[in-house]
Amino acid sequence: MPHKDGFAEMVGARIRELRRQAGMTQRDLAGEDLSPGFLSQVERGLTAPSLHSLHIIAENLGVSTSTLMPDSPLGEDDCRPTVEILLSLAESQRLIGQIESALASVQQARRELEEETTDRNQLRAAACLQSGLAHLERKASDLAFSDLTAAAERFEATPDPEGILKCLLGMAEMHFQRENPLLAIQFFDTVIHRAEELEEGQQDVYRMLAEWGLGRAYRALKETETASELLGEALTRANVQTDITRQVMYSVEMAQQNLAEGNYDEARYHASRARTLSTLSFTQKAEAEILHTSGLVWEDAGERDRALSSLSDAAQIASELGDSILLAQILLARGTIHLREDDLSEASAITAEALAIIDATSEPVLRGQAALLAGKVAFSRDQHCRAQTLLTEAERCFRGAGTLSMLAQTQAELGKVCLATGQRDEALHRFRRASDLFSRISPGGSPPHPRTHP
Repeated sequence: MPHKDGFAEMVGARIRELRRQAGMTQRDLAGEDLSPGFLSQVERGLTAPSLHSLHIIAENLGVSTSTLMPDSPLGEDDCRPTVEILLSLAESQRLIGQIESALASVQQARRELEEETTDRNQLRAAACLQSGLAHLERKASDLAFSDLTAAAERFEATPDPEGILKCLLGMAEMHFQRENPLLAIQFFDTVIHRAEELEEGQQDVYRMLAEWGLGRAYRALKETETASELLGEALTRANVQTDITRQVMYSVEMAQQNLAEGNYDEARYHASRARTLSTLSFTQKAEAEILHTSGLVWEDAGERDRALSSLSDAAQIASELGDSILLAQILLARGTIHLREDDLSEASAITAEALAIIDATSEPVLRGQAALLAGKVAFSRDQHCRAQTLLTEAERCFRGAGTLSMLAQTQAELGKVCLATGQRDEALHRFRRASDLFSRISPGGSPPHPRTHP
């Protein structure tokens, strides 16, 4: 049988009082998302509502969530503690890869800010920043640009040097995603210059991130020597930490629970701890990605032993972090090198490992890349049936994702398999489809040299 506790009774009494002041019945307040029975349990102190339920109740009452807390006077509209905690949680969730959860936390913080009558410029800037960076992770560059631009303008007015640097890094990454490395370099250079405005410990973190970005940008421009030098500098700044993702998730949960119960001091503590731990986790992931990029640069330079060494180190860190997507990308880079070196046994083992950890539903392009590479390896080993099965899977993944360049490569590889198995008409059909796709990508141009980088 449900029993009462102090917090539940106080919250229930507050909700009941506000409901009556608003002239609402329990059914009115429950709306479509809650049941009147549940609301009755809450008002009698028999059930402590979750943070999600509290938000629904507050929204239906037309007040901020903080107004429902026991230590908040009726009518008080200062949402600062709630918003600060939610934005800290959003940053932590984003840094450990929980992008949708991060966006949900930002959205909740923004709803709280909408009810504010006083100016909270820095909090609004932080909300725009976290939203922009999360959209960047989803490759939604237009949404990211809008949010990051708004955040930068607010941070400049505050001013907040660290907030400005985060915006600049986001803008640089956005331009890199848009395949404009020259513009990305300008932003990364600005980050290095403006990092001097921070304390010495913070400077190294932002310089590391900017150097890593510059290394990727210069690699895209085929300036291998410069890219290698910059990535080496970034790597010396990266700190190796233990796997702490689980600790971050625990701290996030504790912060959310305490926030729902109105224990702001405890919520702040856990949110701060989550943010610190997630930053360390992000630094470790950054090291893995720097090593990954370094491996690709060394391969471009023909230094394949050094490339494999960097990629092996990167794979070990990604495995320790439990980051399956990054690990799969690194494995595909290693598998590509082994295929080029005709080390087919090692290439086959690596591609099998990559296929085992990639889900086609959530990562269709990456799954397609793994199937394409595995199909090439199988074909090189004269395993024609297996090659055709894998390449057909890759075709399905790329077609569903609308990735024309990879689809064109897959059609060409299927043509080779058909030719080797005596299916000359089908082979000709596949080659024609590949040619048509390459023409659509580069009208008037010749098919690019097949290259399988993740």
